[in-house]
Amino acid sequence: MLDDKYVVFKKKEWAEANRHIRPMPEPLEDAVVIRCQDVFAPPALDAYGNAILCVIEAMKKMPGADKERMEELQDIADYFHRRASDAWQVERKLPD
Repeated sequence: MLDDKYVVFKKKEWAEANRHIRPMPEPLEDAVVIRCQDVFAPPALDAYGNAILCVIEAMKKMPGADKERMEELQDIADYFHRRASDAWQVERKLPD
């Protein structure tokens, strides 16, 4: 499944396929990849989505809450819950 926002490759495969591209795109230094095949992925992705839902609930109690931002956060939470659901459907293994 391809994501709408990011593309992830294994570093070795990326380097082999793109030896002649200069300059190379800048890597994200603050990104973490959780593979759906990782046995810990489904609960981790659900936890991330649930953490966002907690923030939305707290925002609802604030005077002048930014409803547009809450909708954006809801979309992000839904994304992570969908990815968790997808991860429950694949055969999982311990991370390598």
